[in-house]
Amino acid sequence: MFDKNKHKIYVLAPASANYEHSQSIFAEIGQYFEERGLKYIINADMLSEDCLPFYANHIAKRIELLNQAMNDPDVRIIWALCGGYGSAELFPALEDISK
Repeated sequence: MFDKNKHKIYVLAPASANYEHSQSIFAEIGQYFEERGLKYIINADMLSEDCLPFYANHIAKRIELLNQAMNDPDVRIIWALCGGYGSAELFPALEDISK
């Protein structure tokens, strides 16, 4: 069960994302959650400009952030910014992430 006073939403970019507009997108997402009284996490280094336009970041970083999201006891929702081909690269890592 999600308790908005305790639990968090982890915003993740498992595949690609729009780096050029990321700051405004992050601000809009933050405003959306804040208006609803929700706690959230948006990792500042989720996106890497040198991986675009096809990936939000290097595979190791995307796995690291997914691992953080899945192992944080207060995270109950993982919100994907954008799915796509790069998301499939995370499937093998799911077997290694313990919860």
